[in-house]
Amino acid sequence: MRFSLFAAWASLGLGYAATHNKYSDDWSFDLDSAENPAWMSGLDDNVPLSMLSIPGTHNSVTDRFGEYNTQSQNVPLETQLISGIRYFDISCRDLFFNLMVYHGSSSTGYDLREVLNTIFNFLDKHPRETVILRIQKGKFTERSDTFVQHLERLLDPETHLGDRAVKRIFSKGDAGITAIPTLGEVRGKVFILQDFKTRVPGRYGLPWRSSAMSVYNFKLILKAFLVELKWHAVKGFIELIPSRGSEKLCITHTSISVGAKPIEIAAGSEGKAGMNRYLGEYLSSKNKAPNGVTERVGIIAMDFPGKSLIKQILKLNKVHQVTPPAGLPGRPS
Repeated sequence: MRFSLFAAWASLGLGYAATHNKYSDDWSFDLDSAENPAWMSGLDDNVPLSMLSIPGTHNSVTDRFGEYNTQSQNVPLETQLISGIRYFDISCRDLFFNLMVYHGSSSTGYDLREVLNTIFNFLDKHPRETVILRIQKGKFTERSDTFVQHLERLLDPETHLGDRAVKRIFSKGDAGITAIPTLGEVRGKVFILQDFKTRVPGRYGLPWRSSAMSVYNFKLILKAFLVELKWHAVKGFIELIPSRGSEKLCITHTSISVGAKPIEIAAGSEGKAGMNRYLGEYLSSKNKAPNGVTERVGIIAMDFPGKSLIKQILKLNKVHQVTPPAGLPGRPS
């Protein structure tokens, strides 16, 4: 008998519109009131990660960012994890032999050590979850081998962090990672998407440009009033995902590159809908359709997602539910 992770939510509707920096939206900003720390716990061990619908964030640790015009998230990493986010996107560069997390040319106030420790701490408490982490070499002029040297120093098994990494980062060693693992293989671990070169491809994670990945991340110069055009492109990519084989991990970015504030694209402005509303309403109708339970959407990397948006993504995984989750929906056991 299959159990629904979301039965207790059946009667819940959208809450009040959350607000951040004077922008309000039903589908954005309120991850701090979402609690889904163990949503993967009752899913089938044998399902490939590529067959799941996974909420993610783009430029994941910009909550400390002083530049509000380019900020993409309003809650810290730990809060995102508890809310149910399982895909994170960071860009690192060396600063005085420390791998700092940057957004463009600006520091986010996080370093890779803090990011990993936060994720490891979460997995210590929730060992049946997995976290997918894209690590990008953020400085174009930095040599890949120099970047890898800094990473090797950080993850030295003789250090406390390195010892934790041995236990918590999914690895195939010198064989490299070339294929998408099942959920059972990566429970309690970080599955890295390696957006930097190593001597052995996939030494730290699945290579970002691997044939096992399909990524929609169209770099579009976009004004806020053209959000609907971007949405149709995103929707078109999402609707192709069910036709792709289970060997491909699909990632859809709902963000833009330049031309408008991320918050305006995500939450809308001047009375017009943003990407989060378009996506949320689309997924809501998808969940109500007779065949909705069979159609995955892959990983969706979002700016400023809210709890109702996360809920709609997670509901698509009910076809893979085999046991009740650990505790009530959103509550640690």
